[in-house]
Amino acid sequence: MSQTSDPRPVGLCPERAYCGSLMWHPAESAARAAELVEPGDLADPRLRLILQLVRDVVADGASPDPVVVLARARATGIVSSAHGIKQLAELLADLYAECPLAGSVGHYAHAVLDLALRRRCALVGARIAQVAESGSLTELVRVVGSEVLEVFALRNRRARVLTELGMPILELAA
Repeated sequence: MSQTSDPRPVGLCPERAYCGSLMWHPAESAARAAELVEPGDLADPRLRLILQLVRDVVADGASPDPVVVLARARATGIVSSAHGIKQLAELLADLYAECPLAGSVGHYAHAVLDLALRRRCALVGARIAQVAESGSLTELVRVVGSEVLEVFALRNRRARVLTELGMPILELAA
């Protein structure tokens, strides 16, 4: 289960480190940490699912260790086949074991948000280029405006998270 959309070695993927670190925390601190990143900020859809499962588990007041997260997935029918259960169990175990340092969850969230912002900007560039080639000028201006608003919304959410964590917002200082 080492497949990931991040080209770095598995143990150095911020998304995996973030999700793995959540499972080392007790319910209260896991709940706070799970709110730092939105599921859509994660490139890997499997990790989006795990983040949502962690959020559901901590909302019930339970600590999100891998066994509890897997039990939640099974109880809600998210996974039901033997193969699906095995795949999810292996991924949860890998994430848990690979977590470099659970206490660095805020730093991992920061790195995830940085990657999400970069991905969003790349998508915006591709979308704008596509409309610039084939759309009307009116559509181009509309798309540029709406896409830029989306980028700034993510950037502002990232800035709020960094401020909450007491981390500097470096791109503003430049």
